[in-house]
Amino acid sequence: MEDKMNEMKKGKWEELEDVSEFLATDDFVARFFEENRQDIKDNGFSRRVMSRLPRSANKLNRIWTVFCIAMGVAFLVYSKAWTMLSGNMRGIWTDIITSDSLFNNNPIMIYCSLLVLAFMGGYQWVMAEK
Repeated sequence: MEDKMNEMKKGKWEELEDVSEFLATDDFVARFFEENRQDIKDNGFSRRVMSRLPRSANKLNRIWTVFCIAMGVAFLVYSKAWTMLSGNMRGIWTDIITSDSLFNNNPIMIYCSLLVLAFMGGYQWVMAEK
């Protein structure tokens, strides 16, 4: 097994005949690190470092977010896109209320629904990574 490890270090991947040999080597490495694990006492070092980090970065992030939202709203008002968007949404809601089938008359509803589901799925995926 150690010979195979040395071969891999030298870059001789071709000599590995089977994927199972690679997986066995991977298990060997995982076992090695698990057996030789060393815990280092922190003594509150991480907590002290985190408490000394500047808080201005978080405040600046909030200010930037509010600024971008305000600029987006100002653009919608200035370009009169708000009236166009509200008219489209009013038409969509009217179609939903008056139709007997939700997606029969308005295919944009399918696209909107898929977009909402994609955003919700993306949000869940990002939050799971944190």
